[in-house]
Amino acid sequence: FLKKRKINTLKKRSDINECLEPNSCGKGAQCQNNPGSYDCRCPQGFSGDPYQSCQDVDECVHNPCGSGAICTNLIGGYQCSCPPGYSGDPTPSAGCVDVDECLDPDFHCGQLAGCINTPGSYYCQCSPGYTGDPRVHCLDINECPYSCGVNTDCINNPGSYECQCKPGYIGDPYASIGCKGNFVT
Repeated sequence: FLKKRKINTLKKRSDINECLEPNSCGKGAQCQNNPGSYDCRCPQGFSGDPYQSCQDVDECVHNPCGSGAICTNLIGGYQCSCPPGYSGDPTPSAGCVDVDECLDPDFHCGQLAGCINTPGSYYCQCSPGYTGDPRVHCLDINECPYSCGVNTDCINNPGSYECQCKPGYIGDPYASIGCKGNFVT
């Protein structure tokens, strides 16, 4: 937005720098002295009537950043950045991509736990058959007390269990009815 005002109408050949006058331009505007006049203009990143006031433009309204990037409006400009858990070039020509924290060789979940990558983050999860704090250590769950049917033996294995019919019994050791006696007479 550019306006010209001609103030110096003196017939002398010397120029008066109108920009030295207080309030020659509006608040936030820049003054440019010209021979016999001056111009006021809003600086880049600002808009308005430079003879009244220039206001910051929120460039983020038009999403000038790349895919997945965060736009932060600054006075007279803006900044693009990748959010936590993302990396890349936040500019429109590239964009931000998820960081798979699980591939980082310096990153570790607890013993007997696995890492699950999520958009922008991750979490640790105990392996099936284990419980505990997956960031520290997971412990085997003893599934035996309530897992096998009647007349069975339960064998707790790391992360799982096995049901077997007791000697002399047959059937499905995993079913609630369990095993029945197989007595030959």
